Amino acid sequence: MNDERAEPSEATIAANEEVANTLPFHNKTDFTEAERGKIAELIPQTVYKFDGSGTVVWDLTKYANQLQDPADGTYPECPNSVNPSLWRVALLNAISGVFEVVPGRVFQVRGYDLANTTAVLSSNGWIIVDTMTTEECADAALQNLNRAYREKYPNALPREQDIPVAAVMFSHSHHDHFAGVWGLVPNRDEV
Repeated sequence: MNDERAEPSEATIAANEEVANTLPFHNKTDFTEAERGKIAELIPQTVYKFDGSGTVVWDLTKYANQLQDPADGTYPECPNSVNPSLWRVALLNAISGVFEVVPGRVFQVRGYDLANTTAVLSSNGWIIVDTMTTEECADAALQNLNRAYREKYPNALPREQDIPVAAVMFSHSHHDHFAGVWGLVPNRDEV
């Protein structure tokens, strides 16, 4: 693979400057909203295949160039080769973690895949809505969800006990919403 990149054309630079000058990029409300409810970082940052081959399934460190600088709160500047609107979406998508959407009941895991996983706490366990693309990412999401819940609500469960998955729902049939199901329900005979 050739890693050399061509410089953007003058037309591309001009088009991107026009977008930058016409949209309200000074408004950072989207970033505040995207961070709202965050209760835990994702651990680990890199997810590997279960087969022990060392094959990377998802690697959050690849998005480090899109993260907010903790020292001054700024975000990386948009390169002149990228449409500023798309750059903003990329920065927002790089915000990852476990998020509490409705206190004590509805949570999301964001950043381990193209899609998010939503978990609703029922009296029988987690009701998972959408399972990501791979079983490895779904399993990592569930582990992070249970860890974050135990940390946020330390008296809700016996120590180190995980909340079981009671049900799985698919919002629609795109691969990134159903293909990770076996990471949440590993015993296929019980389905």
